[in-house]
Order: sequence, then C-alpha cells, then structure tokens
Amino acid sequence: MIILPTKKFTDFMNVRHNLTSLPDFANPDACWFGNIILINRKKGLLLTHEQTRYSIFIYGLTKKDLKNLHEIIVSHLKYHLFEDKFTMKQMNYLLSISENFSYFKKTNRKVTGTMNNMAAIIKMNDNIDDKSLTKKINTMLFTINDEYQEPLEAMKEYIEEAILIRELED
Repeated sequence: MIILPTKKFTDFMNVRHNLTSLPDFANPDACWFGNIILINRKKGLLLTHEQTRYSIFIYGLTKKDLKNLHEIIVSHLKYHLFEDKFTMKQMNYLLSISENFSYFKKTNRKVTGTMNNMAAIIKMNDNIDDKSLTKKINTMLFTINDEYQEPLEAMKEYIEEAILIRELED
C-alpha cells in the first residue's frame, strides 16, 4: 500500500522528513491518501483510494498504535472488503498490493477536497462507529472522474479492470 499522507498524518506518524515524491512507475492501484481527523479529542485515520475514493475510517488511534498501524489498516481493509461483498479475486488482489507499506509525497486537490467532505460527514455524526461510518461514506455519491459515483461501486469496477489488465500482461 502506498500512502500519500497529509501534513497532519505525517506529523502523527513523524515521517515528514523521510518523504520523497511518488515515482512515475508506482502502481496506481495501491495509492491511498491518508489524513488524521480529530474528533472528541481522539484521532481517526481516513484512508481514501486515489482513483475511486473508496475509504476506510479507523477511529481512536493512539501513539501506541503506530507500532502496529500496518496490521490495523490491513485488518480494517479485510473487514470492509468482506462486508462490501468484494469477490475473492478482488480481495486477494487488493490485499496483495497492500502487504508492503510505503509513504510518498503527492498532492491531488480533488482527492483532498473529497476527503474534506468525508471528514465533515464523519464529524456531523453523533455515534462515532468507524465501521458504520465507513459503510455510509462508501455508499454516498461523490464526484469521481467528473461524474457522480459511489466509491464502493467505483472501486469494484476499477479493481476488476486492474485484475483484467494484470492477467493480460502475464
């Protein structure tokens, strides 16, 4: 998984000084933007897939969680892929490109704008249940590639195409 962090995320992870620009050959299927959201004095991590805006929200992170943040992210990803009824082939592909983590600099104002909208939606909810909020966000309409789509459906279509392309390349 390639995480493209915001300033808040790099401050939380303390990785700002190590970041380089995303290389041109990076797999776009593996690129996720990461942002830290402060809600009720607790930190939440919002990860958003760059191409589809499919998101994962993890609430209640502490500095102690930094040691095993990768396991926490993969655990949440597995949960949401299963709950959102991705096929086994799609899940295996997404999990295989999410095994190794790296952090790079990249900006995409469209993704950042969508993430700000998602953060506002999350903050408006009284009940901060990260799993139900993730489900809610992924089934809302957002502007993706200049048309309104649900991130969940966009991700399923995108990953199916990515799998097909990888199979044709082999």
